[in-house]
Amino acid sequence: MIFRDDKGKFPRYQTSIGKKLPDGTYDNAYIELKFKKGVELENKTKINITNGFLTFYQYTPKDSKYKVTVWQLFVLDFDTDSQERPQNPETEFQALNESVPF
Repeated sequence: MIFRDDKGKFPRYQTSIGKKLPDGTYDNAYIELKFKKGVELENKTKINITNGFLTFYQYTPKDSKYKVTVWQLFVLDFDTDSQERPQNPETEFQALNESVPF
């Protein structure tokens, strides 16, 4: 699911990942998404990323001498959730496993 933030000059996009902790609660983290020029999505759009890569940018906050690294996922191609795609998780995992170069 894509979360859109319209507070700045241009829309910003994020998605989240989470993990279940031993006590039954969850930790969540957000990762920024970048898209090709001209791509605009509504808030809470569900997509399936079919091609992309990890990238990052760094900045130094005020009153700090240390750089902060912000990870981003640059999305080259995607399908919306409404388009047809395999529904069997095992088949999807096998296809992903076969496409990984290592």
